[in-house]
Amino acid sequence: KIFRFNQFSDRFELVVDLQNETEVNKIGLYVNTLFFDSTNTLWIGTTVGTFYSKVSGSELVGLTIISDLTSQSFAESGSGHIWEGTEAGVNLLDDEDSIRNEVPEKNELSVATKQLRISALFYDSQNNKLWIGSVNKGVSVYDFKEKTLIDLSKTTPHIPVRSIVKDTRNTVII
Repeated sequence: KIFRFNQFSDRFELVVDLQNETEVNKIGLYVNTLFFDSTNTLWIGTTVGTFYSKVSGSELVGLTIISDLTSQSFAESGSGHIWEGTEAGVNLLDDEDSIRNEVPEKNELSVATKQLRISALFYDSQNNKLWIGSVNKGVSVYDFKEKTLIDLSKTTPHIPVRSIVKDTRNTVII
């Protein structure tokens, strides 16, 4: 279930019950993460897959499931692409004619991270890099300019990464 807080009534209101509003009738459907992209699309990462929907006022319009992988994190790159961190690596979710389609076969990042259980993503717009935190292998960084994945697991603690952010001094914090 997804709720929104109404500041005028000072209470939470149900936006959508994914179990009842979709054809996905799986026990254990839980929301892991929510992400708004620059087009006001709401991406919903769950234990049974990835959903997306446009938002109009307080309504979700066109709620659609596009993946059956457990989704933990999203990031939007400077080109407007949406990257999804899943139990089986990083996938590119692409926008074609306003229809969202999963296109993991079109990017080398999907193949390079297939063995990682992604828990956090952070896009560094200043340096055009995608920081990738995983449960099983620490931190990696994908450099979009060089098209390379840099494995930092030897220089970072080998612990599950839950969040990645950057401060005002351009320091990445994990």
